[in-house]
Amino acid sequence: MKPLILFCCLLFFICCEKDRTNPLVDTIYLPDSNGGEEQEIDAAIKLYEHYMNSSKDKDYFEVVSKHNFILNYYPAKQWITICLDPGSGWYVQYKDVNTSKLGELSKAKLPFVNYKDILIPNDPMQSQLIKSNGHPN
Repeated sequence: MKPLILFCCLLFFICCEKDRTNPLVDTIYLPDSNGGEEQEIDAAIKLYEHYMNSSKDKDYFEVVSKHNFILNYYPAKQWITICLDPGSGWYVQYKDVNTSKLGELSKAKLPFVNYKDILIPNDPMQSQLIKSNGHPN
């Protein structure tokens, strides 16, 4: 009986851990929608505005559409990292994204697939260093 109780307690704590927010990450959650290019374009604008208006006391800034994507900015490394399908891992990472490049990205009004036109891929991607309140994996 004791092993069963211990197993249930462990399972409960594992499930609760998944919903805990990371204090290093400042997250904006978008309302549920079907996603699409408009929401991706809006995410870049919201990320830029959120970062610029923040106190910059967090290590990561992100916009999460729970069922569609995660757009994560890591200013210390100047990385943008994107997850296109939460639960399926990080999709791509771009480097050398300073504040002015982040503003340029928001003004360009591009869907994620076109970021490659103005950003430099970080290859190999270093997704293990990215913290998120979304669930990329």
